Amino acid sequence: MALKPDLYYEEHFVAFIDFLGFAAAIDSADEEARTKLLTLLIGLAEAQSEFMVETKATPEGVATEVAPNITTFSDNIVISYPLEKLRDKGYFDDIRTPIILLDGLSNLLSWLAIAALRIGFLIRGGATIGKLFHSRGVVYGEGMVEAYRIESQISVYPRIVLSDKLLARPNWKASPRILTDEDGLKHIDYFKTLFLGSVVAPDGHIPSPKELYETSCAVIRRELNLVETGNHQRAYAKWVWFIHQIEKSLGRINPSIRRQYELSPHKLPQV
Repeated sequence: MALKPDLYYEEHFVAFIDFLGFAAAIDSADEEARTKLLTLLIGLAEAQSEFMVETKATPEGVATEVAPNITTFSDNIVISYPLEKLRDKGYFDDIRTPIILLDGLSNLLSWLAIAALRIGFLIRGGATIGKLFHSRGVVYGEGMVEAYRIESQISVYPRIVLSDKLLARPNWKASPRILTDEDGLKHIDYFKTLFLGSVVAPDGHIPSPKELYETSCAVIRRELNLVETGNHQRAYAKWVWFIHQIEKSLGRINPSIRRQYELSPHKLPQV
């Protein structure tokens, strides 16, 4: 049976995101952590329009803004952008669009990662290009399945690893938002802008990058101590990896900005 005309099962850029540490919070009956995560997920849904990306202009000079499709369930998030729809309407450009969408997803992930970090969680995921239906609260298709497989079987550390299918497309692979890890896997750089965006604190205050960085360092130190004391070696390895990524990302920030906000690697736990 053919799909109805408005049921678009088409090519998307899709990411599957998981919160590391959520299962431990459930096991320990940490009601506060669960409530904070629920608040974060609701905030993500409400902030969806803030992560719109502007497409290239058509020959008539018309551009449009595209908001990502976002669906959450439990401690998982699916984020997608409809590539075929953009292409059919003339908004897709094989050179610029991959850069625009990777920039957009990277900024969204930075917001999500710092919001999660403030309550003691890390994020991990996979991203690919594949067929997907993502509308009306429903997400279905091979694109999500592949992104989930990458997250659950390949990523290991708090990174969003990219699929071979996506990396086979030269204009996607060339994005400056892509990092190559020591094991050869390529993942999205959400670290560089981690402390430079706007995240609203529970009391409504928007901390400066300096405040955000120092608060984050304190959270990292606390969580690292908890997993080390509890002899949770796998969780400890993930936090150590995350610390090393932050150290590297500070080196990619303009030195004058680092000095202005006192983003020193010496404030991080020494591991």
